[in-house]
Amino acid sequence: MIFAMRGRAFPWTKANIDDYYYKLFVNQNESYFFDTHERKNHGRILFSSELKDLLVKLWRKELTLQEALAHPFITKEASFDNKAANLEF
Repeated sequence: MIFAMRGRAFPWTKANIDDYYYKLFVNQNESYFFDTHERKNHGRILFSSELKDLLVKLWRKELTLQEALAHPFITKEASFDNKAANLEF
């Protein structure tokens, strides 16, 4: 859901190796995976480094719930401030 909210699309159509985006992710080409999604959105930077790190670790099941809730993206960026209030959608 976080990816879809920021990226304005789902990360992949099907969790299947035939899906272009899923294949990028499975082949551990995360940088290109995120860059490709950002290019679809006119080059806007949609994913901070903290969010990319959190998403990859969640998708790879590398975090416990406590670890996810303590992740810098949650603790740092989730606080509501003027920068978050002025995000362009």
